[in-house]
Amino acid sequence: MRLTDRPKPLAEMKSDVQWAPQVQSVLDKALERDLNKRYQTSGEFGRDFFKAISGMRGSAKTRVMGASSLPPTSVPPDLAGVTHPIPATRVSTGTPPLSHAPIAAERKSKTPMIATIAAVAMLAVVGGGYAIMKNGNADARSAAQLQGDTARADTTRLNRQVAPPLDVDAELDAIGKLTDLQAGTPAMAAQALQRLDSLPSASRMTADQKVLAALLRAEANVNRENSCAAYNAVKDVEGASKGTRYEKRVTYILSNASCTKSP
Repeated sequence: MRLTDRPKPLAEMKSDVQWAPQVQSVLDKALERDLNKRYQTSGEFGRDFFKAISGMRGSAKTRVMGASSLPPTSVPPDLAGVTHPIPATRVSTGTPPLSHAPIAAERKSKTPMIATIAAVAMLAVVGGGYAIMKNGNADARSAAQLQGDTARADTTRLNRQVAPPLDVDAELDAIGKLTDLQAGTPAMAAQALQRLDSLPSASRMTADQKVLAALLRAEANVNRENSCAAYNAVKDVEGASKGTRYEKRVTYILSNASCTKSP
């Protein structure tokens, strides 16, 4: 198989032709498994191959059998020196005489022509195979690159964690444990304010959630001894807290916190 075995040499494929070593070298380079070791352009391959097969033209010698190579004719001893008249040849009067011109019997060797035709055919086959392999390698690289980009995109989508929707009520309950006016500390209050800033905007909360968020912000500021910030936090929701379970806590903050403006 081509994937595991090297290509058969020309001498093995067509042993009746005397292939020049340069032709075999050009084909070996064209069929290298390593793409970087092959011809990089078809023009370079064509020039080297043409030079290689040019040396094969006229290399085969033509053998012509001459008259000198014929064995001598032996004459029986009893007929030596005996002459006989040659009988007249009957020629039909209806048939015109034929003029025989000497015909050259020399036959030229067809080996150079066969070698040239085989070399041209081999050039076409190898050139086509080389172009197919080169295009195939380019297509394979493009397909591998596309597949790699797709795999990376899929991995990125899988690794991207989609945050679940925030449960505002549960988050407010957790923050309330940090703003307790009896057990809260300044450090806990700072953590509570940070989590309050991460809540959705007031326009996306219910009326009770907005009141509770303002109240927890005020209690956190009380624990940080920031009376003015605590007062301002619940002042805007004073009316909304009326009749709710947060009304007393809002009233307590407004009664004990103060925010005196500088003259």
